[in-house]
Amino acid sequence: MDEKMNKFMLELVKKQPNIPRDLELFLITEETYIKFHNGYLDIGKNYVDTVVLNPKKLELDRGQILSAFSKMEYLLNELIHLLVIDYDVKKRYMFNNILENINLHRKIMLLNKWGLISNRECKNMQKLKSVRNSFAHVWDEKEVEYKEVALENNFDEFKNDLKELWLVLVDVYKVEQIKINLDEIKKKLGMS
Repeated sequence: MDEKMNKFMLELVKKQPNIPRDLELFLITEETYIKFHNGYLDIGKNYVDTVVLNPKKLELDRGQILSAFSKMEYLLNELIHLLVIDYDVKKRYMFNNILENINLHRKIMLLNKWGLISNRECKNMQKLKSVRNSFAHVWDEKEVEYKEVALENNFDEFKNDLKELWLVLVDVYKVEQIKINLDEIKKKLGMS
């Protein structure tokens, strides 16, 4: 599937089609990712590094950490879409309305209940999520803790745990994204 997706992505770059506002897409390969949202096309190299998972790039910064969790929640939403409605463009809009009303904790619990992440990964995700929640509610970054230790004193452990979890989620997504019919998308983009 990676080869077919890479070919599709190269074709997109060459043809630069107009992306319909109602067409949403997210694909991940080893080398790159692609995202359609609200009529915009975003293509980048190595999704894992782009989403600040490279431990060398992630810093103890409220904005960077909240951004990483925002992207993680986006990935969770896309994964839940594929699991529940496959890749149905018409149902996607309605399903987005449902997902907007489910918090991150519930999304994590669903993946665990469905057997996509282990109990250990679920617990780790909850601990990581507590950092996101803390950043959203504290006055100063020094108040944030991870595993009952000031985050600034165990930030490397936090980064490694975050990266490990991201890789699990990306691997699960890669398996599920085969449900996406690239030929249908090419047709919608006028590329076939």
